[in-house]
Formats: sequence, structure tokens, C-alpha cells
Amino acid sequence: MNAAQRDVIADSFSAADRRADHLVLYFYAHLFRQHPELRALFPDDIHHQRDRFVLSLARIVRHRNNQELHAYLAALGNDHRKFGVTPEHYDAVGRSLIAALKLCCGSSWSAEAEAAWTAAYRSVAEVMIQAAGTADRLGEPRWRNARVLQHRRHGQDIAVITAVIDRHLPYVAGQYVAVQAPQAPQEWRPYSIARAPRGDDIIELHISRVAGGRVSNVLVSQVRVGDVLRLGTASGHMGLPPVPSRPITLIAAGSGWAPMKALTQELARRRHPLKTQLFITARSPQHFYDAAAVHSLARMHPPLRLTLLAPTRGTNRLHATQRLREALLHENEWSDRDVYLCGPPGFVTEVRETLIAGGAPPSRIFTDQQPAVTPDVRLNSGPEHVLLPPEPRWINPAERCCP
Repeated sequence: MNAAQRDVIADSFSAADRRADHLVLYFYAHLFRQHPELRALFPDDIHHQRDRFVLSLARIVRHRNNQELHAYLAALGNDHRKFGVTPEHYDAVGRSLIAALKLCCGSSWSAEAEAAWTAAYRSVAEVMIQAAGTADRLGEPRWRNARVLQHRRHGQDIAVITAVIDRHLPYVAGQYVAVQAPQAPQEWRPYSIARAPRGDDIIELHISRVAGGRVSNVLVSQVRVGDVLRLGTASGHMGLPPVPSRPITLIAAGSGWAPMKALTQELARRRHPLKTQLFITARSPQHFYDAAAVHSLARMHPPLRLTLLAPTRGTNRLHATQRLREALLHENEWSDRDVYLCGPPGFVTEVRETLIAGGAPPSRIFTDQQPAVTPDVRLNSGPEHVLLPPEPRWINPAERCCP
């Protein structure tokens, strides 16, 4: 596209984004009314899918690096195979997207905007279709099956799942994978892999229950040893460089410990000689659910300096976060460190700001940002009822969290 077309797309998306909930609801209503057979590709509750739709659309519109955007779209096309998406589905999606944009842009919609969006969507679809076709030709499975070997509960809200995969899953420490449980078909959620690759096709997942979260509740409370989970392809950019050349700081809150565990294992395996720090905070002492593994890794990797922070008696989790911020501000030489950060979205934002204020270059703060998991809001399945939305819950495309 030329610069004029990009400007038209950015301007029209800015208008539509102010009505993000209506945009997504109308898109799905239009799609399911015109092609009711496609409803089976989606979970019964499409609430979380709505978030991901807007966030992906925003990323495509606002991305300026064509090479990175191409890689993102190729990964997206490959990943969509797990839903049963075929090339024929893209035309239907494109028509519904244009219809939804036209409705939500109102008077700002124009023939130029429609032409620009049509051309842009055609390019996006082409990249995704080609990537999916390449994966099919190479024999890449749409998903992998992972049989649960162990399911450990830590209190009421946390579970650690160990599973063996039926086909080799390429990934690096720090990445995450989409997971589907048999008790929640067609519902996929991303979870970090809490185990560095060892060649045995065994992975570990840390699940923290989300209030109203369908998949997290199933994985914590209903999954049993012997159940078979489905896994998508590994994703994420929080891996270590081939040869780390700077001191490394790892910062985690709650189940954000999962990718940090894999990264720490990988550092220990490589015998990374430079100073390594690990900060872990939790909302209560009881939520240090993997303490034995934490201390074991600290012993295995002598350069690691460990700091655990939790609310003390009479305080709350905000106090622990404040203690973490103070500890970080007391550190020096942030300009020469790589920092890996994972936790709830508010935590990630606050700690990242603290690090930057302390002199850490933003380009050296690594965190995989994903759509925040929000409570379920049940929608009627009929397309005509989707057109009657619930009370709007405005979506902030900048809001993310780590798995």
C-alpha cells in the first residue's frame, strides 16, 4: 500500500476503535448470519475471541515494520489451522470485516476507505493462507496432543500440569503455547511453558485460576491425569540470545514465574557466568507455590541472586509490589542489563515504568504481551441476538498481560 492508503486505514480504524465492542459484535453477527456453518469453528462463548480480534486488528493497522508484520501474519495463519480454518473462509471474513467497519465508522467511511481496507485485507489473507499452506505441505500438525502425567494443586487457585507430547514441539525457553482442554472444546488460552527444552517432549504448565475464566477453571479443577490436552504452536519472543553477553534480571509475579523458571533452567544449563538476578513477588506467602523449585535452581546456578517478596502480616499485595519497586530502584547499572518481565498487566506496566525510570533501555526489557484474560460474559448463540450487545465493555488495545 502507498502512504495515502495507510493514512486512510489508520484514520478509519481510529474512528472504529472508539466503538470497538460494537465493531466486533457486528462482525461476528454478520459472519454467522451470512455463513452459519462457520459458527462451529468458534467456542460457545466468543467473549475472549472478541478481545483478540480487536487486538490483532490494531496490531496489523499500527505496525510499521513490514518484515515483522509479515512474520506475525505468517504465524497467525499457521496458528489458525488449529481452528479448522481453510482458505475459503478468508473471503467470508473479509466481507464481514468491511461491513462492520462501514457500520462503526459512520460518516467517516468512504469509497477510498473501503478500497484501502479491501486491498489491505487481501494482502493479509494472502500471507496467512500461504503460511498455512506451507505448514500443511511440510506435515506440521494443526495441533499436538499432550497426555497429562501429573496434576498438582497448590491451594484452590493454582495447578502445575506436567504432560508428554505425542509429537516433537519446537520451542525455546521463555515461549508460550495455546492450550485446549477436552472439557472446553474450541476454547484456547495461552500459557507459558515452565520447562526448558530437554529433548524428552515433556512440558510443564502453570495455571492460575481467573475469576470467571472458563479454561483456567477447567485446567485447575477438572483436568485429571490421563486427560489429553491439545497444544498449538509455540510463540513468543522472550527467549535468550544465542550467547547472552550481559547480566540478566528476571522479574515475575504469581504464575509469571512459569517462563522465568524455563529461562533460569536454560541459564543453568548454559552455565551463564554473568550476574543473574531473580525477583519473585506474590500476593501472599501461600502463592509462592513453587518454592522448592525456586531454591533448587538457585543452588544449581551459583551466579543467581534470589529475592522473594510477599505481603507481610497486616499488609496487602500492593505493599509487596511497592517493596519490589524500591528494591529495583536501589539497583544500579540498569543500562547494561537484559530484563525479562512477566506477570499481570498492571504489574508489568508499573514495573516496566520503574525500570525505565531507573535507566533501563526499553529495548532491553523483554515481555511477551498478550490479551488480558477477562471474566466470561455469556452471549446468545443466535446471530440476531449478538446484534443486541450487553452493556459495552470498552477495549483498550494497549492493554496486555503476560501468560
